[in-house]
Amino acid sequence: MLEIIREPPERLHIVFPPDGVEFRRRGRPQKERQKSPKELLIEALGLMEAEERKETA
Repeated sequence: MLEIIREPPERLHIVFPPDGVEFRRRGRPQKERQKSPKELLIEALGLMEAEERKETA
């Protein structure tokens, strides 16, 4: 499967997390794609910028 999606074996735990990731939608848990490190970093930077704006306001 990793060859098909062109991911190295080292990223197996990221692409297919052992326990998966769940979120609630209409009361039923469903699987959600795990965010990439880049997406997490962008989200964190956005939160930091929002905090800085709040402090300077």
